Amino acid sequence: MKVRILLIIFFFFHSYFVNSGIDIPAGFGVPFDKGMYGYADRYNSEKASEDENWQLAKQLYKTYIIDNLEFVEQPRIPKIIHQIWVGPHPFPNKCKVLQKTWKKHHPDWKYKLWTDADVKELDLINEAAYEKAKNYGQKSDILRYEILYKYGGLYVDTDFECFRAFDIFHHCLDFYTGIAGLSNKGAFGLINALIGCAPGHPIIKACIETMNISDKPHSSWIFNIMHTTGPAHLVRCFLKEALHGERSVAFPCGYFYPWPHHHKRQNRRHQILKWKRPETFAIHHWHCSWIHRRSIYDGQDIFDLLFEKFYQNTV
Repeated sequence: MKVRILLIIFFFFHSYFVNSGIDIPAGFGVPFDKGMYGYADRYNSEKASEDENWQLAKQLYKTYIIDNLEFVEQPRIPKIIHQIWVGPHPFPNKCKVLQKTWKKHHPDWKYKLWTDADVKELDLINEAAYEKAKNYGQKSDILRYEILYKYGGLYVDTDFECFRAFDIFHHCLDFYTGIAGLSNKGAFGLINALIGCAPGHPIIKACIETMNISDKPHSSWIFNIMHTTGPAHLVRCFLKEALHGERSVAFPCGYFYPWPHHHKRQNRRHQILKWKRPETFAIHHWHCSWIHRRSIYDGQDIFDLLFEKFYQNTV
């Protein structure tokens, strides 16, 4: 009897999405810990139970994806894809190839590649910070927050490959991003390379309002970028605003970051695709065009350094 009731509920729930024009993709709603596959050896259950950040992300995922996946006919998040390319260098061919994957899977969505010419037309809230920023990665960080705050939609770095449509995220959530993985120290963190949100979202508002690009020299230019505008800045704002009534979710790494950065040298096509999971919607190719060769410290993975320094004690 219980099995019969569960089957009825399942088919009703599934039909609801299908009739609304949105099917539940295969793999969507995988258990949080399973979606963080491959990191169990770095982040055991004891550590996870003690980490408030981990538990917050897990609870939000459970609430809005597992227990209460709520579809609305009118998208909560506009169906527009934003990408940014600023600076003196031309848009690379390898990025053009990846760009096509987003257009292929979203033929009915709007698409916008923001360039230096477009920036001149934007009324930037943090215009002074944008002008002060020396690195184009930092400028891109500032722009993505401003664009998302004003227009909403999906921002994605130009080194992301898309495998399937993102419609379900836009009909069910107000904000989403992804967990990129863990460092050797066990700290986990978000990366601002892929963010979807409604216009005026509180998390993005906090990213804009609390940004502080100081002239004070930092221990490292790259840590300064990550801390003031990049992933560490997003982590702080997410932790501050995620519980304020908006449907905000940080997805496990299997969705957007299944290919770990420390395996980036294994970059042949078959090597990359072996990381693809049932829940994978996109893969980050880790071009890191804004990071110079001098940012490698004694052979240690730069993202391990970043996680260790900024993703712990971020509250």
